[in-house]
Amino acid sequence: PRLKPGETVLLLARNEVRASAAAQVTVRPAAPLKRFLEEAGVLVRHVDVETVSPEEMPALLQGVAAAVYASTTRVRPPEPELHTAAALASAAAGSGTPYAHVALWNPYTADRLGGPSLVSFGFRDLQARAVVDRLLGYS
Repeated sequence: PRLKPGETVLLLARNEVRASAAAQVTVRPAAPLKRFLEEAGVLVRHVDVETVSPEEMPALLQGVAAAVYASTTRVRPPEPELHTAAALASAAAGSGTPYAHVALWNPYTADRLGGPSLVSFGFRDLQARAVVDRLLGYS
């Protein structure tokens, strides 16, 4: 999708994930993406993928110009999350809402989902800004 300032985008992503099982450190990979979208003037409705069901996707698309699922895990997301993401892509296609998957950390999630994917190979500020620039059509 091509996002525009003033439009609302649904960002479906986990609020936080474990950086590694050994370190027991949690990170918030979607936070920089959300911040840079908002700084660009895009209104973001962030929904934690772990708190919704696939059946809720059509209702979540109400009033948004585009939908983005951001995969944020270092390893492959669990099947229930992938199922919810696939339901978002399907609901978006059915409603004519532009959709994209943004792989913020693990590029191999892209082959598990239908629809376009943007792979950033990271979630820090540099990568998040590049993703937003691409979604806005700046690069």
